[in-house]
Amino acid sequence: MSDAKVKVPTPQDSAPALSTAPRRNYWDYLAVPQLLGAQRPVTTHHDEMQFIIVHQVYELWFKLTLHEMIHVQGLMKERDVSEIAMIRAHHYMERANRVWSIMVQQIHVIETMRPIDFLGFRNALTPASGFQSLQLRLIETLCGLTNDKRISYGGKDYREFAGFPKEMIDQLDEIQKSGSLRELLLPYLAEIPLRSADRDWVVARALEHGMEREKRLEKMFTGDELERDGYTRERDTRETTLKAQIGQHGFQVALAVYTWPEKFAAAYQFCEDLIQFEESFILWRNHHARTVERFIGKKIGTGGSTGAAYLENTARYRVFEELWAVRTLLVHPDERPSDLAV
Repeated sequence: MSDAKVKVPTPQDSAPALSTAPRRNYWDYLAVPQLLGAQRPVTTHHDEMQFIIVHQVYELWFKLTLHEMIHVQGLMKERDVSEIAMIRAHHYMERANRVWSIMVQQIHVIETMRPIDFLGFRNALTPASGFQSLQLRLIETLCGLTNDKRISYGGKDYREFAGFPKEMIDQLDEIQKSGSLRELLLPYLAEIPLRSADRDWVVARALEHGMEREKRLEKMFTGDELERDGYTRERDTRETTLKAQIGQHGFQVALAVYTWPEKFAAAYQFCEDLIQFEESFILWRNHHARTVERFIGKKIGTGGSTGAAYLENTARYRVFEELWAVRTLLVHPDERPSDLAV
């Protein structure tokens, strides 16, 4: 037997070797010098700095929104409707929704500027415009806003009007081809198991309540009142659209999800996440339009749009149309058939 002594390892022996790499610090990790150097006013007017910072912060929020929603898109493409997958999708959408609730409030920072202050540097911005935000257009496209639904100017495609270079147009085309959340939604919901009896029940009730009873209710109002809102003229189009939606299995599942939200809790939450996002988007557009009008009235926008009027029209966009349509057709499960008569 050898007389050599066995060395007992000490904590120092097992400790990893200290890294020779420089220690990471806050300002380098977040690229703070580059970030703080990215504000370059083109005039000497005091309020231009806050105008730049607020819009740069918007672009950062847009980037985070895209980051979260692209992950949601990936989950929907997999058509995994397990509870854990939907909880993960909810987690991503919840963060996007928190971001957009902040964005609505963020407009108040801009509103600390007086109209005369904005006019001090506005002309120097021309022809730059928020219309040219690529990330905003990517979010719209990812959600499902299609080119035929967009407002056009002089017959020009919005990308041409914005002056996007080819590499930006390629990004828009790529995200459009990848499948929008709206395009993926009904096929995704169609994967959720639904008993045929429940499907038949919600469809039958939707047709009678959402279609037939609403027509009977319309007759209780004066024709002049309905014509004033264009409601009667749009009836045939609305009915055709609703009937086509009801015929899709994914839409039938959506009706069941909204009829029994406790039974389909994860799916209900996810659908509401999408609605909440669109609602926040609409509120942001409306608030943006009012703020622009507050500053420049009816002036033309710096990028050549109609300014506040253009922004107000964009607030009419609706992407998740099927989820909005569910509300029109929804019937409370406790309603008896006799209650549906008018």
